[in-house]
Amino acid sequence: MKKIFVAITILISITLIAGCIRGDNIKVSSPKELGVIKKYVDIIDMYEAFFRHLFESDSITSRKPKAYFLEILQQEPPPELLERFKGNSPPVKSISEFRTDIYGKQNGIKFWIHRFEIKGNIAVITGGIKLGNLGMETGVYTFELRKGKWELKTYSPGIVS
Repeated sequence: MKKIFVAITILISITLIAGCIRGDNIKVSSPKELGVIKKYVDIIDMYEAFFRHLFESDSITSRKPKAYFLEILQQEPPPELLERFKGNSPPVKSISEFRTDIYGKQNGIKFWIHRFEIKGNIAVITGGIKLGNLGMETGVYTFELRKGKWELKTYSPGIVS
């Protein structure tokens, strides 16, 4: 029961802090709050590194998609993350704009994070790419935080179709 309470408290804190980060003013009244903000920024950095890595994969660079669509834990990506991809070609959009017609044709490529875990400076991410009716790739990606930057350490393929 205590673990559930702690998890809910952390989730609420991150949600509240995410709202604060969207503005120009960030008010922090304790070192603990500052730690939560730093952790939130680290997570956004990790998301960005993961998706940028996938954008550069061979299965993506050979295609000419209209857009990239991001999904994280079956939800919309944070606006702070989408902001980091402004000016990207093709444009990076939220999963809510992703469409599939009755023939299976999609308006772009879907990228997702199914789950992730961060322990210290190591992040393990399970995610993938959906290429419409042409296939999909999944895998487990391990990133390491080095000198303030998340770098791919290992990749273990999952489903490739």
